[in-house]
Amino acid sequence: MFSFDLAVIGLMVGVLALRPSGGRRSLLAIAALCPLSAAALQLRFIGFIPPTGILLAVAGLTLLGAAVSPSAPAPAAPRLQPERP
Repeated sequence: MFSFDLAVIGLMVGVLALRPSGGRRSLLAIAALCPLSAAALQLRFIGFIPPTGILLAVAGLTLLGAAVSPSAPAPAAPRLQPERP
């Protein structure tokens, strides 16, 4: 389960980094739910073990990436053309 979570997040972050489109925040937040849920289940049934800390760190970093990611692509700057007589 642990490696599957990391593979899913890695693929989603890789795809989102290559696409300059909007919606990054929501997809990254959804990607953070996968390791967060696995960590919650580990805490509930096993207790805190080192992989739980790693899962929580991965989820936190993914949520942080979602928070600092631009919500929409920046508009292109207008071109200033010299006036023609």
